[in-house]
Amino acid sequence: MPVQGPASSGAEPSRREARKLWRHVKVWCAMKIGEVSRRSGVSPRSLRYYEQHGLISARREPNGYREYDASAVDRARTIHMLFDMDFSRDVVESVLACSGHAAEEAHEALATQLEQVRDELAERIERLTDMHQQISDFLSRQPR
Repeated sequence: MPVQGPASSGAEPSRREARKLWRHVKVWCAMKIGEVSRRSGVSPRSLRYYEQHGLISARREPNGYREYDASAVDRARTIHMLFDMDFSRDVVESVLACSGHAAEEAHEALATQLEQVRDELAERIERLTDMHQQISDFLSRQPR
């Protein structure tokens, strides 16, 4: 079904009208780095780092500005969360690869990496729990 022009005459829009419509659609689909940063909570510097290492991609406009699609917001949040949890870049890359249509080998490799990360997290939790208990014990002995 053809797109109707603004006059609803049933005719297809002129090239000029189509460009104007496309610009409007483009505003909703493409975002500059600042908008992705605002929506995702990830700094522009981190977004550039993610792009530099192939974790996220952006198209470049003729003026050199980065242009991201809407999926970049969720992807940036995921990457940021994984780095905040002290996952290595290799693990982050594996997780991102497995979030799409990846071969079974990629899932197996990720499972092995995640088992190691899980074990490290368990050790860290144990150390933090011990430290928490020591601090609580100390504080409970202090007069208030």
